[in-house]
Amino acid sequence: MERSNIEIEKDHEGYVIFRTTCECGVENHSIKVIVDEEMGIPIATLFFECGWRDEWKAKWWKILWRRLKCACFLLFKGHLYLDEDFIFRSGEHLEDFLHALEQASEQVRKGWERKQKKDEKTA
Repeated sequence: MERSNIEIEKDHEGYVIFRTTCECGVENHSIKVIVDEEMGIPIATLFFECGWRDEWKAKWWKILWRRLKCACFLLFKGHLYLDEDFIFRSGEHLEDFLHALEQASEQVRKGWERKQKKDEKTA
């Protein structure tokens, strides 16, 4: 797959990771499409990696209050929800991501076909 906006991190039989990064400039902001087989069943997973940074222009006490509030919510509620925007600045970047999804779909389909053939042989 020759796409400039998609990295292939690992690629071997039945397992591949496609990764694209957000164009917002934050280094740990990406989407991974992971194709794998779990217990013989082919699956595709979307993994969103995002980071949270404080606003550097805010007052120190506002930053501290926001951090304490999030820490207490996580400590007492057991979960914390964050949302992030993912930026595709060009049609090519979006097309490359869609192509990676199509590749993942094809790999999952082929995995199901292999599983069905294997099940037919054992039956």
